[in-house]
Amino acid sequence: MKWVTRERPKTDRIACPWLIRKFIDPDAEILYVARDEVLVVAEREGAHSFDAPGAEYTHRGSKCSFETLIDEFDLGGDSLGVSRVHGRLQDLIGAEISIAVLFEHVTIDALARYLDREQPGCRTN
Repeated sequence: MKWVTRERPKTDRIACPWLIRKFIDPDAEILYVARDEVLVVAEREGAHSFDAPGAEYTHRGSKCSFETLIDEFDLGGDSLGVSRVHGRLQDLIGAEISIAVLFEHVTIDALARYLDREQPGCRTN
């Protein structure tokens, strides 16, 4: 999926792409465009817009765009724990998987079925 924001990144526009790629959309393509082009490019490209006036994910109340993404994608306090589980799981099964898989398959049974189907060569026993 494409994600679009303002050019000349500052703190939020540096942190948000990391968060997006690490926890939301590992294959994200980040587009940096002129401030007044963000919404136009997002519409034309079918992209998510962030950290720009009127963007889909931007400052809300006292929260910055990074915090807005955390809230919207329910990445609260467990996201760091999930990151650790993700690394350990990859070591155990001997295969690379997207961290998004852990958010999509939240039970051991669902995760095992996914791995059997999508990663047939991995160690699941």
